[in-house]
Amino acid sequence: MNTIPANTRKGMPGGLPFIVVNEAAERYSFYGMRSILTVFMTRYLLDASGQADAMTDSDALIWYHTFTMGVYFLPIFGALLADIFLGKYRTIMVLSLVYCLGHLVLALDHTRLGLSMGLALIAIGAGGIKPCVSAHLGDQFDSDNSYLLDRAYAWFYFAINIGAVVSMFLGEAILARFGPHLAFGIPGGLMLLATIVFYLGRKRYRTIPPVGWKAFRHTLSAGETRKAILRILPVFGLVAVFWSLYDQTGSSWVLQAQSSLMDKDVGIFGRTFTLLASQIQAVNSVLILLFVPLFTIVLYPLTKRIGIRPTPLRKIGLGLFLAGLSFAIIGGLEYRMFEGQTVSVSGQIWAYVALTAAEVLISMTCLEFAYTQAPNPAKSLVMGLYFLSLSVGNFLAVEVNRVMRMEVSIESMEQTGSSDERFSTMRFKAGEPFSNLIDGRKIMFSGDCGLLALSQQADGTVDTINFQGTFMMTNIQQNNSTFELLEATTRKPILLKGHYQQSEDQKVFVERLVGAEYFWFFSGLSFLAGLLFIPIAIRYKTVHYIQEYEPELSEFPVE
Repeated sequence: MNTIPANTRKGMPGGLPFIVVNEAAERYSFYGMRSILTVFMTRYLLDASGQADAMTDSDALIWYHTFTMGVYFLPIFGALLADIFLGKYRTIMVLSLVYCLGHLVLALDHTRLGLSMGLALIAIGAGGIKPCVSAHLGDQFDSDNSYLLDRAYAWFYFAINIGAVVSMFLGEAILARFGPHLAFGIPGGLMLLATIVFYLGRKRYRTIPPVGWKAFRHTLSAGETRKAILRILPVFGLVAVFWSLYDQTGSSWVLQAQSSLMDKDVGIFGRTFTLLASQIQAVNSVLILLFVPLFTIVLYPLTKRIGIRPTPLRKIGLGLFLAGLSFAIIGGLEYRMFEGQTVSVSGQIWAYVALTAAEVLISMTCLEFAYTQAPNPAKSLVMGLYFLSLSVGNFLAVEVNRVMRMEVSIESMEQTGSSDERFSTMRFKAGEPFSNLIDGRKIMFSGDCGLLALSQQADGTVDTINFQGTFMMTNIQQNNSTFELLEATTRKPILLKGHYQQSEDQKVFVERLVGAEYFWFFSGLSFLAGLLFIPIAIRYKTVHYIQEYEPELSEFPVE
């Protein structure tokens, strides 16, 4: 392996195109899978017998953010594996194969067991390579061409979103037309392509060898390393709040977009298109492709000319406030939908404008910031700590969703239809008084309760599926704690048959935060993080560490 890249020292590194193309394909595989994950869990999941086993909205949110939490928790271990034992290149190659295996499992097995195994393997693969790929890109530069580093990370981020935008437009459409096998199989094929492309560039990379455990232990105990980590941890801690909001574009924002009260028609060049719920996420990636050159070529130089230096910490602080604004907009949409009003998808698009601007200011900045603030022998480690902030953010989202659920007991069912076996509405009597419940609140059923839901097919036939998932309460009677159920996305009465029996594994939950309250909670949290970030940014002392062509690793013997 080369320690000096085969390129002009003052130009772009020769291995950069392979890294960028690899990232574009890998990001298609990741976002192509993740963009349809919430839809898959709430509509396509099966049990061992092949019957529908849909998750509730709350369970899907918890699974989604637990997986994302794992993806961003594991980079710290990938960083240690790279820095101590294998080096970045070999770590990327080994874990990319694990990544491919996870996609294969998802494509073949659509039960909860297959889902958990596939997501676990993808989390290990994707999480493990994350700090290595970002740091490997930085390793291609030294003091002679370090002035190009921000441009290289801009292209790197550009590649991420090229892959993301294509996958998000195609993912749900492929899922709806061809099913989960192909919808998950295509991202798996792109991950295999990403691995091959990365391997083809092996002779053009500059690779920094692992330092070994003894040297790494010395690195951690070195005063400069400890100071660097202590300086940057408060920054990453507050950036975690941003990620608790941002990653909900694939969960709570998709669930909002599934509602029939959101008009998803958009006009482009005189033609009208109807977006699918998960496709709206692609707006973020399209805006990234526009905002990256806008910010780097226009806005940052403009602010310099008017006397405001766009430092990394100033960018991050502003991004936290913009993220809060985006969730305030989403909360406003949810408030109107809760009242039964129809809203336009343009509302979510404006929220994406604010959130994408925040992403450019925070995410792209943090990639370069994490690299330059880390001493040379610990760059993957500090990059892993940055990705740990994404894990903490998703952990926060998981815990909020756990706490916001309130378990209730259903004692009986009163049928209001004309048939004992088939009816359009139903009424439960709850085991405790519902003094605080109002029409429109969601209620979630998980596990078998003895009921079947009737689903009208396009050809006129009626299929029966297990009654579980997320519904909406209406006609709530406070005096006797009864209510009726509507389908959550269409607000139409549901068709059911059977007799309600609550078993041990069957749980019923209602939400503590109703409608817009959920989004406004996260909006306020982001504004608070922005305020707390101001004194941290003022006190922070910036230091730059860039790899040299002859890396000075000799102070710690390589094992």
